[in-house]
Amino acid sequence: MEVVIKSNVEDKFLNRNVVNFKVFHKDSPTPKRDDVKKLLADNLKISKDLIILESIKTTFGKYEISGTAHVYKDKNHILSIERKHILIRNGLIEKKSEKKEESKKEG
Repeated sequence: MEVVIKSNVEDKFLNRNVVNFKVFHKDSPTPKRDDVKKLLADNLKISKDLIILESIKTTFGKYEISGTAHVYKDKNHILSIERKHILIRNGLIEKKSEKKEESKKEG
């Protein structure tokens, strides 16, 4: 797999970089989100824990993925800035189980 960085723009207000990228995976199946994070981390020479994958899109009939990632300098900024569903999707927080809510309604 090969990753190509299309743009890397610094967002000074939110203290992060916004990275647009493409991943070419001709000889392998569509990579998982964690694999894409590892590729970006290796390419940018940072820890994969500081990368949040905002969006990933595949193109039908092509062996490529395009996406946007937010790269932070500090993990505390991630938790205070990113939206909750993005944090859940990237595995930084866990989704609350609905069983607790159901048991409260019954009681």
